[in-house]
Amino acid sequence: PESHGWVLVARAQAGHDLVEQQRLYRQAIETARRCGDVDLECEALGSLGIMLVFSGHRVDGMGCLDEALGVLCADEVTDLSVIEGVFCGLFHACERVNDVGRAAQWLRAVDGVVRRRGFVAVGGYCRAYYGGLLTAAGRWPEAEAELAAALSVFSAEHRAVHASLRCRLAELRREQGRLEEAAVLLDGLDHLEDAVRPLAATQLARGELDLARDLLERTVAAGGLEDVPTARLLSLLVETHLERGDPAAAEPVVRRLADLAALQGGSFVPALTELARGRRCLAEGRTTRARDHLHEALTGFVRAEM
Repeated sequence: PESHGWVLVARAQAGHDLVEQQRLYRQAIETARRCGDVDLECEALGSLGIMLVFSGHRVDGMGCLDEALGVLCADEVTDLSVIEGVFCGLFHACERVNDVGRAAQWLRAVDGVVRRRGFVAVGGYCRAYYGGLLTAAGRWPEAEAELAAALSVFSAEHRAVHASLRCRLAELRREQGRLEEAAVLLDGLDHLEDAVRPLAATQLARGELDLARDLLERTVAAGGLEDVPTARLLSLLVETHLERGDPAAAEPVVRRLADLAALQGGSFVPALTELARGRRCLAEGRTTRARDHLHEALTGFVRAEM
């Protein structure tokens, strides 16, 4: 019966073993298709996709999320919690792995569903994640518009979401060179994972190099971050070591970045690695080698639409 499928999903979501969770999700998907329960199928597909992406299995995970979004955009899903979870999971996953193209494609499709069915809160969540992705991609006017749209939906009473939005807006302000505004936005949020990178980058831009290094090293050592967010912190740590005049300290960080790049699909983490290698070569006066690495970085960032 289809109720058994929902039990399978609940067990998978509560589990900690990736192989067993995949087995349970796939059983739930089979049950949903056999019973014709579109809500269950979409929930299981979306949850499986999010779990895979956040576990480093980007290609398989995004494939599941694409399939779930296709079902949603056909207007066959009725459960609002399923719709919200899959929409937000897709955009959160895109932000995590810096998949600009996929996020833009699905945002256009999602906007139609949101307008037709009046899912204002869902649109706010999606725009929060998409705004963070656009900031990283360097598309700042678009990021400003998306974050403003999300803030118009979520007031300060929605504390968790509002704090996450403040972190993303702080990252945008830091990129724009508006460091004081970034610092104000981050005030009191230093305990949040989303705040680590904008806070460290703001400290680096202000010349507070020891603070930035300590924050980055402490966060990376604690673990718990997915591969792409960890890579972004490692890239910033390389920059911090080099600003401190310590290219030797940057070397093991670059190696760790290279290890992550070998495991990750896509172009973004390899591009970050080449950028870090190029920066280190520049710091050591190896300009010809630096140019080669930086050319590779540029190629990778263009492929990643960053």
